[in-house]
Amino acid sequence: MRAKIGKLRQAARRSLSAARRWVSGWLDHPVVFASCLVAIAVVMLTVLRGLYDGWDGLLQGVFIEATGATMDLAVFGILIALVAGRRERKREISIQEELIDDFKKWGSEEARYRIAGSVRRLNRLGRTSIDFVGIEMNEFSFRSHDINSIAGSKFYDGAWGGSRGKTVLKNVEFSLVDCRDVVFSAFNPSDWLGLRRSPAIFHDCWFGGAKLEAAKFTGARIEWSDEPPAEVGHWERTQDGDPVFIPSYYPPFDHADLAGVSFEDVAFRNADFREAYNLRKCDFSGATGLEEALFDSDEDKEWALRAARTTTVP
Repeated sequence: MRAKIGKLRQAARRSLSAARRWVSGWLDHPVVFASCLVAIAVVMLTVLRGLYDGWDGLLQGVFIEATGATMDLAVFGILIALVAGRRERKREISIQEELIDDFKKWGSEEARYRIAGSVRRLNRLGRTSIDFVGIEMNEFSFRSHDINSIAGSKFYDGAWGGSRGKTVLKNVEFSLVDCRDVVFSAFNPSDWLGLRRSPAIFHDCWFGGAKLEAAKFTGARIEWSDEPPAEVGHWERTQDGDPVFIPSYYPPFDHADLAGVSFEDVAFRNADFREAYNLRKCDFSGATGLEEALFDSDEDKEWALRAARTTTVP
């Protein structure tokens, strides 16, 4: 019995502690704090008005002044709190963006954890469009670090030279992440010189289940080390005799939505577009390496090769 009572007390203490942290976190927000002060003032004035219905002239004047002060607090206090909250949010966003900029060339495990932490904090602040331009990262998974969206972010903007002139991602997973409108590569500036040396390199990256609508890989080099297997799985029968498909390999764009994606002038190697959604709604104009790529059907491959032979007019 005593053990049960002790456990109940511990649970109550933990619940109370969690409630205190939750309330403290909310009260740290200037708008919430100002609103609480206004609510308290209104309640106090309402109670006093009910208790002292027959006030004389002096007390009535005090009540009127207090009501005016409460209205000032409600209007100007919350307004000032809104401005302060907005300024604090912008300052915090700037700090996290600077941290990402400081660590995106390190390539170490510590750098990856620091970048992931900054991206999560930016997501909590409502920011998903993040400047990753010039990043060099390997062995990283956005989803494994509780990052659900990088919509609108940039990885390479076409810069030439300097710290922003090269973006390299190796073994990076974008699986199940919102990557809509992400600029993985804006264009390849070396094309002006007739070169095919892309400053945006994506090596052994995986986009399974990602939302890639309207993403841009223009002029990038996208490659995988190994040739994809001919089959993605095999059929077996259950004990009841029903056929069931057992997957043994997941293509890099497995269940990814490619609607509006630009693969214009991309140099592919060992690409595999099987199981991708909306393949025929993306842009392959000028892309190379599709002859060796795998598709769900011969018709899809023929369509992609025809699309690659076209040239997009600026």
